[in-house]
Amino acid sequence: DCRPCPDGTFRTQPNILKECQACYECDRQAFQSVLSNCSATSNVACGCEPGRFRVCFDKQCSEFSCRKCQSCTGRLIQRPCSEAQDTLCDSSCKPDFYREGDECRPCGPLPMAQAGVAATPWCQFNARRWDNFCWIPPYSPPGTERVTDTANQRLKHQASWPEQPSDEGEPSAPPEPRGALLQGSQLYAVIDVVPVRRWKEFMRMLELREAEIELVELEVAHIRDQQYEMLKRWCQQTSATLDHVFAALERMELAGCAEALRQSLPVGH
Repeated sequence: DCRPCPDGTFRTQPNILKECQACYECDRQAFQSVLSNCSATSNVACGCEPGRFRVCFDKQCSEFSCRKCQSCTGRLIQRPCSEAQDTLCDSSCKPDFYREGDECRPCGPLPMAQAGVAATPWCQFNARRWDNFCWIPPYSPPGTERVTDTANQRLKHQASWPEQPSDEGEPSAPPEPRGALLQGSQLYAVIDVVPVRRWKEFMRMLELREAEIELVELEVAHIRDQQYEMLKRWCQQTSATLDHVFAALERMELAGCAEALRQSLPVGH
């Protein structure tokens, strides 16, 4: 009898086998999916849905379930997931991620919903001669420019330069900073790259006094504003340089965040 098998049945060897066999059904509860439908001469072929791999119950893997692949969130991937095997995650975190316990968490800015109202910048820019860097106070009476003397002094000790006529008839400007001061644009980059939950640890690593940290927490409401104020106070110290920032991040095992900061800074910082 060479008649084809009816729907829902098949016969792999039509000229030898006399009876048609019922088609197998893929187990949806085990997250199996249909790779090829049943035909008159072949059974249905089952596999796993995308993002899942086989867990076999016998050597031939005729019975199996499909398990969800690991996501390797924040980690490098040694081997991608396939139907035959799970993802193999690396122990190292991706760039722009840092380790916290057994997890890799993203470096980056605080979400706007948590950031609150941005604090007023404490850095000024003089387009004539100066680069962006920390000033205190943000405004001085005419004839005097006051800038934090971070090279040799701490906290509120300041140096001032009275206005003197120059060859062009303009007031003379102080010498250009030589890298001792942290630039204004860099301050925002630092705040954006350090994980919020480790911010106070970061400030302690930069040796901002605990009393200053606690005072800022009492006086300033929003988290991001607190970050601005703490970094502002640290910026008044002699150690307010990018080298100290990178060193602190490395000691905190935030090498990924340090690299993210380097990439966010303009060439020649």
